[in-house]
Amino acid sequence: TWGKKGKEMTVSTPANLVLGEDFFTSLVKNAFAVASYDSCVLRSSAGGGSLLEAVKDLVEPSPYRPFGSFHFCVGDGKPLLRVDNSDAVLQILFYSLQLQAKGS
Repeated sequence: TWGKKGKEMTVSTPANLVLGEDFFTSLVKNAFAVASYDSCVLRSSAGGGSLLEAVKDLVEPSPYRPFGSFHFCVGDGKPLLRVDNSDAVLQILFYSLQLQAKGS
């Protein structure tokens, strides 16, 4: 449940853990930074090295990576996709959040 200021939270059980807005914002920014960095690395290996050099100082890659297997589910809770690649997990999360923002 949220506190009066909106930033405080209490947890009654791990199953209904409520994440704060600051954590969510930080997660999306880090996912964007990692996806941008990986994209630049891929482009530089294809011969576009100047792009990586241009954004290297602007986008700081996060040292945090997801690990393990991620199961992405549809609304009914049935697994739709299982992903083990940490870079792919970050990109799926980032792009699915963009699609949700455009749809609302």
